[in-house]
Amino acid sequence: MADPVSQKESRPVQTVAKIAAAMMILTVFSKILGYVREIVLADIYGTSYIVDAYIMAQYIPTILLTGIFSALSTSYMPTYSQVMFDSGKKAGEKFTNQILTMLFIFSGIALILGFFFSDQLVNIFAHSFPVQTAELTSSFLKVAFGYTFFTAGFGILDSYLKYHNHFLPQIIYGYLFSICSIAFIFISKYTNVNFLIYGILIAYAIQFIAGAFSASKAGLKLMSTLELDQTIKKTVILAIPVFIGSSLAGINTFIDKSLASGLPEGSVAALNYGWELVLSVTLLTTMIISTVMYPRMTKASAEKNWEYFNTSTKIAMTIIMMIAIPCTFGILVYPDQIVKLFFERGAFDAASTALTAPAFFFYGIGLLFSALNTMLIQVFYSVKNTVLPVACSAIGIAVNIALNFVLIGPMQHKGLALATSIAAVVNVAALTIVLRAKYKDIHIFCGIKKIIKILLAAAISTGLSYAVFYSLGLIANEIISLLAAIIVDVALYYVALKLLKVEELDIFKLILPKRQADEKE
Repeated sequence: MADPVSQKESRPVQTVAKIAAAMMILTVFSKILGYVREIVLADIYGTSYIVDAYIMAQYIPTILLTGIFSALSTSYMPTYSQVMFDSGKKAGEKFTNQILTMLFIFSGIALILGFFFSDQLVNIFAHSFPVQTAELTSSFLKVAFGYTFFTAGFGILDSYLKYHNHFLPQIIYGYLFSICSIAFIFISKYTNVNFLIYGILIAYAIQFIAGAFSASKAGLKLMSTLELDQTIKKTVILAIPVFIGSSLAGINTFIDKSLASGLPEGSVAALNYGWELVLSVTLLTTMIISTVMYPRMTKASAEKNWEYFNTSTKIAMTIIMMIAIPCTFGILVYPDQIVKLFFERGAFDAASTALTAPAFFFYGIGLLFSALNTMLIQVFYSVKNTVLPVACSAIGIAVNIALNFVLIGPMQHKGLALATSIAAVVNVAALTIVLRAKYKDIHIFCGIKKIIKILLAAAISTGLSYAVFYSLGLIANEIISLLAAIIVDVALYYVALKLLKVEELDIFKLILPKRQADEKE
């Protein structure tokens, strides 16, 4: 059987593998800190109205502004790449400062409006909140709009650093963010609950300052400029479809949160905790892999090097499936136990677990498709097509909204989670069909036989791990039984993949240093 990576492409793929491995290790520790933050929040406030208000206050600016921020951040890299190629470093630096200045002005206007109209925004986005929850949300929201100033700027600085092959500092800055957030959660416990949101504001400010320092070290001279040229206009044109797509996603999130706000207390918090657990898996797979691959995919597309584009992207897609499929099986088999392991302590009691675990289960159904969706969208963006992903996203969002109204009655917050998962399946199907029809030179999926092998390996290992969990449960506590089952699951899954000859498993060997003899060859 052929090697997963040809000799011609082994070096660039090896570089990607090493960077991805370093990112994964650092991200694991970052996620541990993130879990500590969520655990501390759950321990102190559980699924109370305070957490509902805290989460909603963070979602409202995201819903309103993420369309513009994400559109400009997404269109920044391909445009910056073209500017650097055509006109050189100074022109690229000027373009970056133009984008940053434009975002800062917009964020400042949003801050003023958000501060003075926080009550009205809460009435729109969380109209079903009880009076106490609504008042606290409004108080939080006045501060929450402040950190959009920092998140907007950091998004561009992050893209700048990634283009220049600086991937790791931004992850380390996430450590500062989590540490600051955790500190202020404790402070809020002993002083005033408003310190919860001040902690997020200060954390984002620290993250932005650190990002600006790294960008400066990488060669960017930050300066304000109000000059707008043709490059900015081209960027805005490229960003319009992304903005529309993000706005549609914002509308979808708005409907999700608005419907959840009318459910029993703790429903918003339960959905958040469940989604955070699922998001951690996609963060450690798709987000890392796509982050490293996107600049390379963009360059390969510009050079029409479809051999490298297809080979490396296919490997990335296969690795995503190799990680996401067994994780999905694990979520479906152990939802209650996983939630207990991460959250059940302090104010987060058995009732909170009973509320959160079903949301986690139904979000888990769509984990694989959420992971694949991110990578597929990057494929389209790398060939400068921002229109088709929006069209496919609109289909998925329409399905999600329709299912929200259908499922919320019989299933309450569980229905909202299930609707999200089904919509992810629809979105991936639409993206795949359109990609195959539009781009005949792009082939990024492994064959059906390999997918069956991965599914079979995951099913066998998960099934046997449950037998271990059940057997140990007769003599040990639930958490020890779960940890033992996870270890068995991982070991058996690796062995099963080896026996079934899934050759992408060997791609991890590229992470290890090559021997001198290999280098001479």
